[in-house]
Parts: sequence; structure tokens; C-alpha cells
Amino acid sequence: MKNLLKYSVVHPLLVLLLVTLLLISGFALLSLTQTGTGILVQLAERALPSLNLEGVRGTLVSQVEADSLVWEKDGIRVDARQAVFEPEIELSIPLRFVVKQLTAKRLVIDLPPSADESYEPFTLPDLRLPVDAGLDNVALDELIINQGGTVIKIRDVMLGAYTQSDTLYLKNLDGSLVGKLETVLIQATGEMGLSQPQPLQLSVNINSDSDVLGAGQLALEANGELQNYQAELKGSWKYAEYPPYQIDARGAGNFEGMLLDQVNLKGDAGNVALQGKLQWSPHIEWDMQASAEGIKPEYFSSDLDGNVDLTMASAGNLAGDPSASLKVSQLEGKLRDFPLKATLDAELAGKDILLHDLDARVGDNQLSASGRADEQLSIDWKVDAPTLSQF
Repeated sequence: MKNLLKYSVVHPLLVLLLVTLLLISGFALLSLTQTGTGILVQLAERALPSLNLEGVRGTLVSQVEADSLVWEKDGIRVDARQAVFEPEIELSIPLRFVVKQLTAKRLVIDLPPSADESYEPFTLPDLRLPVDAGLDNVALDELIINQGGTVIKIRDVMLGAYTQSDTLYLKNLDGSLVGKLETVLIQATGEMGLSQPQPLQLSVNINSDSDVLGAGQLALEANGELQNYQAELKGSWKYAEYPPYQIDARGAGNFEGMLLDQVNLKGDAGNVALQGKLQWSPHIEWDMQASAEGIKPEYFSSDLDGNVDLTMASAGNLAGDPSASLKVSQLEGKLRDFPLKATLDAELAGKDILLHDLDARVGDNQLSASGRADEQLSIDWKVDAPTLSQF
């Protein structure tokens, strides 16, 4: 019985341990020399046919430099130029691979242009890794993302992240958008599970002084699951010459859209509250309700002073021929010291505009209209304006 145990269990385990030690030793010896590193690079390219490395020099136990690192598959191309990294391999269980320092002059990501294909809901695959990995200090002078005619440039990117126990931990992600959007600074931290349903916790701070997007500070908090998250956005924002607004928004969403529980905007020009459904995939669709109080038109047009309250709803989609509806159930207040009251019910159907009802009263004057505008204009108007000076 003792010999049976020895030959059937102990010896095979010793042989397996010996083979494992030989493989680890061989990997370590290859890592010590530039020739060995070249052999490992060739093995990596064979294991990943979509990967191409050029001008690789150095050793994996000190510092490795590459003139070019290109990965291309399914229309996506990633190209890193003049990359330098310092790897560190911990022979533990599970195996841990850490890049202590990674720098690159430029990282270009080319994405395929959008195609009119049948829509399939996006599902993120299981992302668990066979090893624990870490990126201690990643610095990119410039990150460029191309898709069709859209180009996004991010400079001075700093990244720190690692994986452990099937979880990705984002220690820091900093960068600044440049080009037409400059200057927008982004900072992010968080964590995400690598196996479904991918639990998520993310914090993002945005600081902008952009002529295109506006100026202000925003803080985004998201948690839950990647395909079922809850998000909160707070901060202040000012666009162009319009007054600044305090923003407080909450909602729940996924890759396809978001259900907005509340969006509150407060500022000197009046307060606005929004809620409803917004979808951006596979096409843009919305069903929103809005109310506003204390709106001061003079902030938007200097010759229109007043104070107005508003209640409205809009729904529509941009799939195929666009369609949209707009119903203003209340537009009431004062305009140039004259009482204002109006309602509107209109619809867009493809290229046709349907005016179901318009009724507006300013002071002693009244306007009502209905009809449609397609290839021809067919609107029935009724105007009673005894005091035109009140307009």
C-alpha cells in the first residue's frame, strides 16, 4: 500500500513540480538576456497573431524598449510608438505581472467607422485574467482616438491600475482633452469586477475651460453593475455668455440608455427640472417631461425682459424618418410687463411638420393657429391684435 501510494501519487506530483520549476526557470533565464527577450517576443507574436513588435531591445528584468507595438483585429488598430516599460514578475500563485513604469510618445487607437448593420445588444465578455496584473505608472504624451472623421486627442495621460481577485482597480486616470475641446481635465478612480455581472464603482471629476463645451466643474459618481448602474452628477457649468447653472442629476442606465429620475438646474436665469427616458443605442430616442419656473428671458435676449413659468413634454426618435412631438401645456407669466399665456401642440413626422394647436396671448393680443407644413404650407391663422405695441 505504501509503495502504491508512492508510485501512483508522490512520484507524479514530484514530476509535475519539477516540470513547473523548469518552466519557471527557463522563463527567468530567457528574461535575463536581450536574446532571451527576443525569443519571448517571438513566442508572444505567435500566441497573438494580431500583435506586431518592432525594434525591441532590453531585458524583461530591467527595461524593455520598443520602437513600435501594433495590435490590429476586427477593424480596430492600436499603435504605440517609442514605448519604454519596466516589467516586474512575481513568481507567486497566481502569477503576478507588474509594469512598474510605462511611457510612450504616442498611442493611436483607430476604430472602424459606424456601419448601418442590424443591432445586437452589446454584452461585455468575461474579463477574468489567468494572472494578477498591475500598471504602477503609465505616462502617455498623447493619446489619439480616431473613428471616421471624429478625432479625440488627450494629452499628458497618467494611469495607475491593477487586477486582484477578479477585480480591476483604477487607482488614477488623469488626462486633458485638446484640440477643439481644449481645455478639459479629467480625473477618474474606481473599481470593476472582471466577471459578469461586472459590479462597478466609479468616480470622475471634470474641470473644463472650453470654448466648445463651456466652463465649470462636475463630479460624477456611478455604482451598481456595468449593465445596470446608478449615477449621480453634481457641479456647476457655464456655457458661452449664458449665466452659470448648478447641476444636480440622478438616474439609472446601461450601455443603451438611461432613465433620468431627476435633473435639476438652478441659476439666476431661472430653475429647470427634467425627468424621463433617454436612449442612444441602437438609435436616439427620448420621452422627457420638463418644468421651469422663474425663467428670465432677458438673459437669452436682451430686449425680452420678464418672468415666465413653463410645463412641457417631448417624445421622439431618430430611427429612419425622424419623428418628434412637443406639447407645451403651460407657458405663463409676464413679458415686457404684459401678461403672457400660451399653449402649443406640434409634431414632426419625417419631413412634415404638423401644428395641431397654437394659442398665444400677450396683453390684449391673441394668436391662434393650426395646420401643416410639408411640400406646401397650409396653416390656418387667426390674429386679434388691437394693441401691437404690447409685442
